[in-house]
Amino acid sequence: MWGSPLSPLIMDPLTLPSVLGLATEAQQRGEGAVVVTVVADRSSKRLSPGTRLFVHEAGTSLGKIDADLDPILTSDAQQSLLERRSRLRSYRFTAGGVESVRTQGGDVDVFFEVLSRPPRLVVAGAGHIAAPLARIAKLLDYRVTVLDDRPEYANRERFPHADDILVGPYRETLARVALDSDTYIVLVTRGHVHDQACLEEVIEAQVAYIGMIGSKRRVRTVMQHAKENGYDVAKLHHVHAPIGLDIGAHTPAEIAVAIMAEIINVRRGGRAASLALGERLNV
Repeated sequence: MWGSPLSPLIMDPLTLPSVLGLATEAQQRGEGAVVVTVVADRSSKRLSPGTRLFVHEAGTSLGKIDADLDPILTSDAQQSLLERRSRLRSYRFTAGGVESVRTQGGDVDVFFEVLSRPPRLVVAGAGHIAAPLARIAKLLDYRVTVLDDRPEYANRERFPHADDILVGPYRETLARVALDSDTYIVLVTRGHVHDQACLEEVIEAQVAYIGMIGSKRRVRTVMQHAKENGYDVAKLHHVHAPIGLDIGAHTPAEIAVAIMAEIINVRRGGRAASLALGERLNV
């Protein structure tokens, strides 16, 4: 979690302007949510189409549709958020409670609009590649965290648009960053010793992507040391190193483009050619 849950206040009815405000707030906090809206009601409850429930990823709900229906809607909203898929669902009222049935086959049709939390880019190293990388990531609506052990590099002047700028020893600072399945990690430190420390800190994390800059020789050296330190070889093979797509990049800005292109490729399931050694790593 990157922020605290929304207030558990009941807003009845939940108007469209209030939903838009809640959605904006959730996005700014880097959190996901689901807007649950009644589309049609064929029951005796006479639920008004457009009645809404706002469900936060932690399960906090705002608004009210129906006392019997709200608990199952909240649960199904969290499942939709987990699957990152908006959908139309239908429910039937029975003597035993509420059951989900085939689409438009029940008493009430409800649409679940998933508002996924923005992806997060964590950049370890605030050097010449990190600056254009952070700018491009913000243009693509990523939340950006930059960290370095040098305050003269990791500062607001060099990274005016970054969401978080952290200064401190690489591994210890990276250990304090909340990581999850929507996190993309880029290791572009000034030396392989720092790369290895950061890699060993995050290799076990359940993140979407880990990429590490460096020549093939430098990458093999870091991977071999990580293997000798007992880290899982299978997980090391999934590190994108050398980082980026093979677009012939040379300048810091071009390399930043190649890195973000690879992250998009991973996130969207693209098929572009990567520079990563992958299974070719001799570790």
